[in-house]
Formats: sequence, C-alpha cells, structure tokens
Amino acid sequence: PTSVSQKVAQGTSKMWRIKVENKGKKNATGLKIEIPDNSNVFLVSSVPHFIEAQSSVELTFSTRISPDEPLGEKHGQILISCSESSHVYISYRIYITSTSTLNLTVIVEDEF
Repeated sequence: PTSVSQKVAQGTSKMWRIKVENKGKKNATGLKIEIPDNSNVFLVSSVPHFIEAQSSVELTFSTRISPDEPLGEKHGQILISCSESSHVYISYRIYITSTSTLNLTVIVEDEF
C-alpha cells in the first residue's frame, strides 16, 4: 500500500502488516527500513536480507500509544529502500482515540 491508517486507543498498542512486493526481474538486496525517531511506530519483524524477483515479504509493525498521549492524529512516512537504488515511501496516519467512558445523559425537550 502507499498509505496506512490505524485507530489506536490511549495506553494500548496495535500490530499491523505491510506486504512489500518486488515486481522487478532482479533480487532486491540490502533492504533498509527507516522510521522517524519521534514516531509511535516500531518495526516488529526482522528485515529480510533480500526479496527475490517477482516475490514479496510481509513486514510487521506496532503502534504504541502512551496513556497520556493527547487525542488526535499523528502522521509520517516509512522509507523502504534497497541496494539497487530503489525505494518507496509508505505514509501512515495514526488516529489516537480514548478508552474513557462517561455517564452522559442527553435530554431533548420539545417546545409546544
């Protein structure tokens, strides 16, 4: 995919996968995964040494959100590159949600 969106509640983590395909005629070697340092996204799976021509691999990532992380949205890009000077950016968007529940009552009065 060119982008990934996830909803993650405060104080939880969520794992997700990306399938990376090599549609070329040569093996892709020297794979490198770069994630921004200030990101809530972490690579969980090991990085393969290469992807054979006309094949694919799955990479597993985790998003961890601390309990005090403000609600809202975070976004960034993951760079996947190889020694053959090919690369792809995968954009991600994380929606931080709450697990809190409230005892809320709504009263609607009609004026007649």
